[in-house]
Amino acid sequence: MLAGVCRGRRSDEEITLFDSVGIGAQDLAVADVLIRADRARGIGTEIDLSL
Repeated sequence: MLAGVCRGRRSDEEITLFDSVGIGAQDLAVADVLIRADRARGIGTEIDLSL
């Protein structure tokens, strides 16, 4: 999806499941790389969770 090769979810019924099998620090590092790439491309929706 990040490379634009395939589409993401097409409806709310399509559920995304993440199953972490590594170390939490690895998951955070990968998430950081993906978020930075999306921001640089101007894609995605940021949601403020600091209620």
